[in-house]
Amino acid sequence: LPGVPGHLYYLFTTASDFMSQRTACAAQGGTTYLAIPDDAAELQALVAVAAQPALWVGIDDEIVEGNYLTVRGQPPPYLPWAAGQPDDQPPGEDCVAALPDATLDDPQCSNSLRAICECEP
Repeated sequence: LPGVPGHLYYLFTTASDFMSQRTACAAQGGTTYLAIPDDAAELQALVAVAAQPALWVGIDDEIVEGNYLTVRGQPPPYLPWAAGQPDDQPPGEDCVAALPDATLDDPQCSNSLRAICECEP
């Protein structure tokens, strides 16, 4: 991606729920997972490539409400929430999606969105 050297990515053009996309990324083999934006440049590159209203990123608070972790079990390095987010409204909004303005939202995990997998070289 432009401005993100040293990272490899794979775009899933078919939209699906968070867990299906997470599983599909892991099934790619090696160390592959739903993309986790490290900074503004990476998040902007991800949303530009996805060209969709929203895109799953590898962050959720499914285990403990309000305690966001990456799909790798670590605290997220970058969380630029959209205004009023995360709001958990309606209750159960536990997954994180990147919006076109390179901010984050907490939609229902059952929503159907595209995803980008990040692969460690």
